[in-house]
Amino acid sequence: MAALTGLPGAFDDWVGRQRWYRANGSRARLLPIGMFRLIDPLGEAEIETHFIEDVSRVPAVLYQVPLTYRRRALPQLSAALVGVIRGRDGDVFAYDGPADPAYARALLELIGSDGRAAPTAGSPGGATGVGLSPAVHSRVLGCRAIPGEQSNTSVILTLTLDAGGDREAAIYKLFRVLAPGENPDIELQQALKAAGCRRVPELLGYVSGTWSSRESGDTAAKVSGHLGFLQEFIADAEDGWSLAVKAAAAGEDFSGQAFSLGAATAEVHELLAATMGTEESSSAAIRRITDGMRKRLETALAEVPELLPFRDAAVAGIETASVGEWPAVQRIHGDLHLGQVILSADRGWLLLDFEGEPLKPLGDRSTRDLCLRDLAGMLRSLDYAAQAAALAAAPNRVGGSDEQGQASLGWGENARRSFLAGYRSRSGTDITRFETLMAALELDKALYETIYESRHRPAWLPIPLTAIRRLVKPKE
Repeated sequence: MAALTGLPGAFDDWVGRQRWYRANGSRARLLPIGMFRLIDPLGEAEIETHFIEDVSRVPAVLYQVPLTYRRRALPQLSAALVGVIRGRDGDVFAYDGPADPAYARALLELIGSDGRAAPTAGSPGGATGVGLSPAVHSRVLGCRAIPGEQSNTSVILTLTLDAGGDREAAIYKLFRVLAPGENPDIELQQALKAAGCRRVPELLGYVSGTWSSRESGDTAAKVSGHLGFLQEFIADAEDGWSLAVKAAAAGEDFSGQAFSLGAATAEVHELLAATMGTEESSSAAIRRITDGMRKRLETALAEVPELLPFRDAAVAGIETASVGEWPAVQRIHGDLHLGQVILSADRGWLLLDFEGEPLKPLGDRSTRDLCLRDLAGMLRSLDYAAQAAALAAAPNRVGGSDEQGQASLGWGENARRSFLAGYRSRSGTDITRFETLMAALELDKALYETIYESRHRPAWLPIPLTAIRRLVKPKE
């Protein structure tokens, strides 16, 4: 089958329809720059991982696209069919790799053996697996991709465990958009694993890759970066967003959960500081962070005209924050919200997805930042949960003065206060010392939300707009 593998017809169109494709709404123009092959231990499928650049954008975006190839169609994989390759010896069906158990088996074999995947003949590319736990020597019985993800693809693996029994015990996160260097999702979780942190799922292993570097102008040059990682799957957990929205909709008190979430966040910050260091906020760091706020503001103003009355007040808020007191900077989560945490019956709150804001360049996501940014992100998320519940109950009345609007506002404020109290109980940090800076960071997050909602979910745009009205006063 090897001669028939490769990219099926209409591949560009298929990529352009995927949620992880960055330039939704435009036609993809894809350039293959490398690939490598994995071996299915059962020999049921051929497997190739393709490195594909989308040159329809400047700068070009590099994607990782694993494909499995089978001689016969599998009805259970019909939703993952990428295309059919017609050949003299019959058709070959190309599937999106993460949906195919053959791909999961091959990945576990690569990681468990600390193996290497060589490039396909005549094509630059390769991969190396690194196993960090005996769990990667289990046998894969099945897999299921998690639907709805936007930046990456995660696959839950059902394994045969040495202790007996079969269960969903591991999850592999495939990075769809690649960049040279260490991905913070792996880098930070390795540091937390070394520190014995129980507030994150255990890191079981990861895969690194190499591909040709077209940016240097030398197609023979190669760069390397992380392709994905395997971690413990917490089967008894529920995600924070679902828990919070249900509680807000029912008017149930969430202060206890918010308090413990704040304490868990402080514990992770404490361990990251201890293992990866801190430094005082230099003038360069302050300028970098506030310049990012200004850039976000200008982007939001260009896309959401409703923000124009708030421009002067927002600019003044950023300027005031820039000359106030600043805490030290360190490595942080970078994109903390309720969708990035889960609550386990046995272990309490756990934090996930340390990749940072996915639209930022990798170098920016690997830079020391303010712990206050993570706090601002969670404060916004708790308010979002309250307003989302209110929006579901009474569309077009977000932030209203009626009973429902006041109830949601009260629920959100109570949860926010409890979260900060929990953080303070563990860290000893007096957040009120940085009130102006925290308000600027929360405004920055709300501006990010307006950009996202205006592009993808206009019906939800009133949620961040309502928050901005509370954070800054519009120009009269």
